[in-house]
Amino acid sequence: FQDTIAPGDVLKQYMVGHRVNQVESNGVVEENILSIPIGWPLAERPAFTFPAANSQPGGRWTRRNKVETDEEIKGMTETQTDLDLKVCWGVREAGFTTYYKQAGTLKFITPPTMSQAEIYLTTKQAGAIAPSVLYFKTDPTRSEYATTEGKTKLVLRFLDVRSEDGVLKPYFAQDTPYTCEQSMGCPTEPAPDEEVAYEDAAQYLCGKLFNELWTEASEGFPVPKGCYYSPRYRDAADPGASENTNPFYREITIVFHEKNGLMANTKYMIVMNTNAPVALDPNAEDIKGIDLISMCAEETGCERPYKVFEKSTANVASQTVQRGNDLNNPRLASGGFTIQTPGDEGTINLSEMNVIQVLIRGGAGLKAIKPQAVLRMILWPLTSWNIGPASCTAQCIPFHENSAAICSGTVACDSESVVRTAYHNAYQVVKLRLPSDMTDITDITTHTVKVTSLTLPKAGFFPLRAGVQLTKDDDSEPQYTTSAGFMWKNPEDGETEGRLVLTGA
Repeated sequence: FQDTIAPGDVLKQYMVGHRVNQVESNGVVEENILSIPIGWPLAERPAFTFPAANSQPGGRWTRRNKVETDEEIKGMTETQTDLDLKVCWGVREAGFTTYYKQAGTLKFITPPTMSQAEIYLTTKQAGAIAPSVLYFKTDPTRSEYATTEGKTKLVLRFLDVRSEDGVLKPYFAQDTPYTCEQSMGCPTEPAPDEEVAYEDAAQYLCGKLFNELWTEASEGFPVPKGCYYSPRYRDAADPGASENTNPFYREITIVFHEKNGLMANTKYMIVMNTNAPVALDPNAEDIKGIDLISMCAEETGCERPYKVFEKSTANVASQTVQRGNDLNNPRLASGGFTIQTPGDEGTINLSEMNVIQVLIRGGAGLKAIKPQAVLRMILWPLTSWNIGPASCTAQCIPFHENSAAICSGTVACDSESVVRTAYHNAYQVVKLRLPSDMTDITDITTHTVKVTSLTLPKAGFFPLRAGVQLTKDDDSEPQYTTSAGFMWKNPEDGETEGRLVLTGA
């Protein structure tokens, strides 16, 4: 751009960087020799000397320019074939940038997609903090899973984590007491600016972020090297926009040891606490929830630095609706789904007694639970339970302190799956429809429902609550809460309570 210099002005000069290359001799890389792509004919080659000065050895390295970017540069579309983007050196003067030398090239490539990826919520109440299942299956053709020598990672990019009108927000894997309905003791979400860098990834953070990690592989889910998460980001405002309306997003990443990451052609499930703030209808439109990126974790040990093996967008496959008015809809009282335990210990060992007996307490007046109302008990851990597709057995025991109270007839007991059964044929939800011949359940009149002979998991698990959803007889006006009381189970022979607990560092 020297042609822009006015007559009489001094030509501008800029130092130009050169690519530094290693030098090989007889197939061996020289440790003390580097080259740059510039030189002279042998007959004209100058001699360079580096005299000592001030008692210091002659010659030293001096940095004259530097280019540095974030590890991630976001490309919106794939680079056209054989048309790489140029990366240039430039200067910025008087508010304008002028480029004067090419430094390299840049290409954006659309990576292969995973064969399956979806998100399943465990409640239809918008705004509830509850476990969700991220299901995905890796592509059978991705040989990089087996051949990559370096560390690998799985990035979960939550695409819209706005507080009021986002799609899906991640929360920490903390206990969700029934008091969470009153905003007491709820799991927390990372603060907007909170982050853990890759260098500080730790295994305990995986336990802090994820409720469950599952795979169909016989070896089990690969034990992570560590996990980390980003602050909230959002893209710059669109050109010409008066304000930035782009959504905020956040990344949560699992890092795997060398040669111990995901496998090709394999199903995986990740269970996390999430919150879908607004009503979602996947039947009306695709609801993009999470980007999954499976890739190399570092520059070394990969075919090329940070190579992406697969990338897919998991849509939310579950519908949610806003919770109705709490003053005139049936509601469980706080602690209104109480698992009755021997000696009121608060926990029941299902290995010793395969009976789940629940005391149900409703609200007063218009908040009473009516006949034919529907209760769903979501069994945790979600990836361990499979009660099967057949109907279950349940009965209602009327309120014993009021001889006029009635709860007779059939308690319909059916099973439901959280994940699409075509992908994962397991059932984790007990659906109970209360009898038609029943006195309203209120804050005074309580009934007890007993569920028996469920098919128990082979694996053991530590004391956990159950998720609970109440709806009206037409399955509308959902209320989500959790049980008062816990269930646990001993592992069967050859099974364990948790691989991470037993082998994690």
